[in-house]
Amino acid sequence: MFPRIPLSREYGRELYTCGTKMGVGVDASVCDEGIIKAYTGSKDYIETAIEGVIGLSGLEPGKGPGIVIKDVENSGIDMIWTNGLTGCMGLAIIGRDKSGKLDVFFSHARHYDKDDSTTDVENPMSLAKQFVDSHSDIRVFWGTDFNFGVRDMSGPSKRAEAQKVLSAKLGCWVRDDDCIVSKDLVFFPRLGLMTYGTPSEAYEWACHEDVISRSEFSKSKVLSKFEPDADLVRRLEQHLNGLKSDRSSWIRFYPYDSRRSNKILVLEQIIEAYKVGNFDLLRRFADSATKKDSPYTDESAKNMWSAWNESVTAKLALEAYNDAFGKISKMGANGCGLMPDGSNIYSFKEYKKIVSEVPPSETLSIV
Repeated sequence: MFPRIPLSREYGRELYTCGTKMGVGVDASVCDEGIIKAYTGSKDYIETAIEGVIGLSGLEPGKGPGIVIKDVENSGIDMIWTNGLTGCMGLAIIGRDKSGKLDVFFSHARHYDKDDSTTDVENPMSLAKQFVDSHSDIRVFWGTDFNFGVRDMSGPSKRAEAQKVLSAKLGCWVRDDDCIVSKDLVFFPRLGLMTYGTPSEAYEWACHEDVISRSEFSKSKVLSKFEPDADLVRRLEQHLNGLKSDRSSWIRFYPYDSRRSNKILVLEQIIEAYKVGNFDLLRRFADSATKKDSPYTDESAKNMWSAWNESVTAKLALEAYNDAFGKISKMGANGCGLMPDGSNIYSFKEYKKIVSEVPPSETLSIV
């Protein structure tokens, strides 16, 4: 028997009416006086009529609705949901403000990958970026239906690209294992848990799952701001610029151009990932450098790790990975979601086992 789900109240059949009261009772002055302290998009596509539940409609015709709720632990808000994610991005972020209160950002971002998404004030991604920059103990949850309309098996590659884009734009590691592939998402902000389905389905799920243990695992993965090593960034960029210079030189060994191009491609991605602590990408390249295989579908790209003796590119890839692992693993509790070998702790059950084996004096407290 699981502990009682820690919500502000019990829910009944009213959850089946979610989505039928969009815009009803949403005060235009909500940013100043209500629970929602900031938002993008039209309030006609925000639903607050059901106590404890907020909905964002996927039918919003602009760049997508996004909201920020302050002190969510005392707000009475249990669930935030959105639907119709078929190419748009569902994004939930929790973090602590300077006073230690837990705030939440949630959005249905239609144009999350646009070049100006984090600077366009009408785009919810601009609110997301401001949120990450002004909070600590960050957790990012995300998802969409990457397989919608896909007939060429490109869903996984689209997910990988979205993970890279979100990490770069938000300036923090957006974990691949916090992605949920679904067009309908429900977020429990006080628990730090996201699941797929409608609010009624999510509530049923929460009532029959060990959400306390799941929540503790989620809270162990909070991230501080990643600070890259300036000297390592300098050496990565120096090596990249040297390769670009060699490739553009009139006097060069032309058969090496393919290898140089592959090295340039991977170094550009390593630098971008390292600057924000995108550990998923750094781990992928480090693993590839160790095995001397291709990190891409093109097997010939394995020549990026080739050299007359020791590959400088491979050495720098491993150095970036090791530095990021050392820093990130100390951010949250008990490895911050990472095993000692750098792999992910994939489930709350695995996390419970790890915690039970750690002496109390060595177990970090969960914020």
